[in-house]
Amino acid sequence: MRVMVGLLIAVGLVVGPDRPPPGAAVAPAPLAGRLLVAEPKLADPRFVHTVILMIDHGPAGALGVVVNRPVHQISIDRLARLLGQPADDRPPADGADAVQLSYGGPVEPNRLTIVHSADYRGPATRAITDRIAVTADPALVADLAHGRGPAHLLVTLGYAGWAPGQLEGELARGDWFVLPGYPDLVFADDAGRVWRDALARRPIDL
Repeated sequence: MRVMVGLLIAVGLVVGPDRPPPGAAVAPAPLAGRLLVAEPKLADPRFVHTVILMIDHGPAGALGVVVNRPVHQISIDRLARLLGQPADDRPPADGADAVQLSYGGPVEPNRLTIVHSADYRGPATRAITDRIAVTADPALVADLAHGRGPAHLLVTLGYAGWAPGQLEGELARGDWFVLPGYPDLVFADDAGRVWRDALARRPIDL
């Protein structure tokens, strides 16, 4: 797989079906930092059985990354080189230190988003929740190679985006339900269990 990388923080890019009908229910509050969980009936192959961490949500639209579709592993050394880090700024790779690259969504599939635990903070770090952050700086990977990186890391290729009102329409249609941004789901060791574990936490309507 050829990986062409660039770091992404963006909003308002269109993915998915049409806008919500007049009078459709809207999400009660911005969803940044929360998880969208695909309902079992959602058949779109781009999103079937996915869990999405929302990064932006507001009048301009919404953006998130899928957290449970791993693609392949890449060494920290190789990732650093792809991100343009100088070779003499990192120790030699031993083949054991690797990160998992995951499918983040269908928009700009060569774009790379780095989500991580909030124990790491750099000049370009943005907090998503009190426990989850995004850093738009390739120096994070060099810090990781030197043992100064975050304890938990999610590197995704591509992202999911919605035009203004589009996500609200999908929620009203029952395509998704919403959970808090549980770090154990975002950074799960076994991505194959994430959707089922999210379903088990679905709120019960009384």
